[in-house]
Amino acid sequence: MILQALKEYYDRKADDPESGIAPEGWESREIHALLRITGSGEFVSIESMVDNNFRATKFLVPQGRYRSGQKAYAMPFLLWDHCGFVLGHPKSSSHDDRTMAQKQREHFAAQVVEYSEKYPDNQGIKAVADFYRNEKFNDVLRSNEWQAFVSNVPANKTLNMSFSFVGEQRLIVESLDLVNNDEASEKEIRGICLITGEEAVLAELNSPIGGVTQKPAPLVSINDKTGGTSFSSYGKTQCYNSPISKSSAFRYSTALKRLLDPEKVPSLRVGDMRIAYWSGGRSWLENEFSFLFQESEIKPEAGARAVKSLYDSIKNGAYIYPDGRQRFYVLGMAPNSGRIAIKSWHDGTIAEMACHIQQHFDDLEMIRHDYEKTHHYPLWRLLCNVAPQGESKNVPPNIAADFFASILVGVPYPASLLQAAIRRTHAGIKRKTKAGETRERVIPEIAALLKAYLNRYHRVHPNPNHKEIQMSLDTSQPSIGYQLGRLFATLEKIQEEANRGINATIRERFYGAACSTPVVVFANLMRLKNHHLPKIGNRGRVINFERLLAEIVGRFDDFPAHLDLHEQGRFAIGYYHQRQDFFTRKNDSENS
Repeated sequence: MILQALKEYYDRKADDPESGIAPEGWESREIHALLRITGSGEFVSIESMVDNNFRATKFLVPQGRYRSGQKAYAMPFLLWDHCGFVLGHPKSSSHDDRTMAQKQREHFAAQVVEYSEKYPDNQGIKAVADFYRNEKFNDVLRSNEWQAFVSNVPANKTLNMSFSFVGEQRLIVESLDLVNNDEASEKEIRGICLITGEEAVLAELNSPIGGVTQKPAPLVSINDKTGGTSFSSYGKTQCYNSPISKSSAFRYSTALKRLLDPEKVPSLRVGDMRIAYWSGGRSWLENEFSFLFQESEIKPEAGARAVKSLYDSIKNGAYIYPDGRQRFYVLGMAPNSGRIAIKSWHDGTIAEMACHIQQHFDDLEMIRHDYEKTHHYPLWRLLCNVAPQGESKNVPPNIAADFFASILVGVPYPASLLQAAIRRTHAGIKRKTKAGETRERVIPEIAALLKAYLNRYHRVHPNPNHKEIQMSLDTSQPSIGYQLGRLFATLEKIQEEANRGINATIRERFYGAACSTPVVVFANLMRLKNHHLPKIGNRGRVINFERLLAEIVGRFDDFPAHLDLHEQGRFAIGYYHQRQDFFTRKNDSENS
């Protein structure tokens, strides 16, 4: 299903002349330098094709073969490759690297000469063949242009090169029609393609795909050549174990390369997963999907625009017709021992995806600080705030993947997310504000996550004693955890007003215990507030605090010995809501 959907995406793009997707047998690759030659193969100059950040220009070139192992030096690409193959320039000055580069250049040159003899009327390949016959590559290596260019190449950077005639913009290889003839000369094995169900020439190896693993790796790969393993018991080796035609293999791999190209499609990462997403046809969701889940430093307004597009599409019915019936695909991939591992796969209509994503944002709605500028919380920002120390590198991959999947499918968030959020409230969260850096217990993102988790959980697991948590203060909320959170926030506020400028409040010392074992803490805190209230000079303020305390305490019978995780989540929300209510009332009184 995955490969079939990718092939269909390629077919859709191939039918669009403006898409720029590579035709069959070709691929778009970065070329860092062009060797300018004459019609007789004389070297003229080197033209750099990189910008100041060493980003190279992309050209259409014949698709390179998948090469690995000890004899990779004998598998050059056609009229383009890295500088080891094109010029024999070694990675380093070591003897082994110099010997390897020489072998690479010899095989590259032999392939060019072979094709020049095969197609004697092609002036382009004839000129490149003369370049090697006359050893003009030595002129390149001795030139000042080459020395200056190589000196600016970043360490461990692969330097791709190709050929062009003087005065022409396109590559020599672009004028050739050799790909199909080259394929026809290879030994063919025919079989039924798993993607199309038709008989065709099968691919022995599938093309490697970059953007997921450290080095390009295939999506379909079986590392066996000898036939001595269990999965080759029927005499099938390599990718003949999962037969895919050459044409289909090219199409699905080219489609996936395009979807992982950040210049073509905005990239999206969730934990250790690289996400590819596409629809069955042009759609607004295909254009906005990544911005719904991540913050863009280049386009900070893109997230708000994407969320607005989502709600507008639901409001005006565009998510149902005409786009809503189209299929939408989300593929999550991660590196695995030099290969690409599929970690998640979601297939649904745009209408289903839109409704589930909208529900996610609705569930996260929460009263916020005045300085909060964003209107939605991106996925990665939420995950970072539940990770230890608030650092992205500490986000557990399983939480990120499960959280993302629950959003797309519309099911409750993973329990591990609740546990991580509560751990963060116990540990405290450093937060930068206008007044400086503070250490808070419940920040808006955590409160929103806890509210969303609990409400989603009880939609699937109904409980007559549960009342849906609101986005702002709900004094009638029956949860004892919620009311205890309100009580803790009130006692903290009393302490703050009684001791102006206090550095550490009961929040720093007692929040964790009050949240998990209330009976151990609250009796002492209630006694302490009797010492704090007389210090507040405003008698009316004292009376308001006493009324609020009476109202909260009157909503439960006694302090419980323990609170389970769900009640601890409600404790955090009640604490946050009450703190926000104090702040809101203060502003209201100042404006009146």
